[in-house]
Amino acid sequence: MECPRCPTSLDRVEYEGINVYGCQRCGGHLLSTERLRAIKTRREYQPADFQAELRAAKDNPHAGDSTSVAKCPKCRSSMQRRQKNSGAASFAIDYCQRCDLFWLDAGELAKLQLLFEASESGAERQRLKERLENMTPEQRDELERRIADLPEETFVGGMIRSYLEEGVGSRLGGYYGDVLDLYFDD
Repeated sequence: MECPRCPTSLDRVEYEGINVYGCQRCGGHLLSTERLRAIKTRREYQPADFQAELRAAKDNPHAGDSTSVAKCPKCRSSMQRRQKNSGAASFAIDYCQRCDLFWLDAGELAKLQLLFEASESGAERQRLKERLENMTPEQRDELERRIADLPEETFVGGMIRSYLEEGVGSRLGGYYGDVLDLYFDD
């Protein structure tokens, strides 16, 4: 596949432990909705890593948010622009509905990650992660016992089992804090 901004082939790269496509020249990234959601829940990078990525994007002469409509690298149709706003941060990302692919220009993936981590959902996930990490072995055993006692067909049981298999970054990670609150009083 070719970069929608440069006449360069996209390479497989890793971003926060998730495989995506990246352009070595302009610094943009191509990824699916599923991979974008997975990246938002990761905590591989620290804020300083995102700041370094933003500085590199600013210093890259080939980078920059193009105002022209991007063409999907997979199907070559025009991508839709989706505006992201949060206070002073405002930028647009490109999306191909047909292929379910996002194109993020250099630095936009870092901006998106910073916006998410500053959001209530991001803060809740961090609190949940810390809470689970700080559980005593007895509390963990009690939680697992209560999970085992749930009827197999319950939504809550499936959700908690999903957490135990997938961790905080799972697709249902935002609900685990509420579930833990049902079982353990603060």
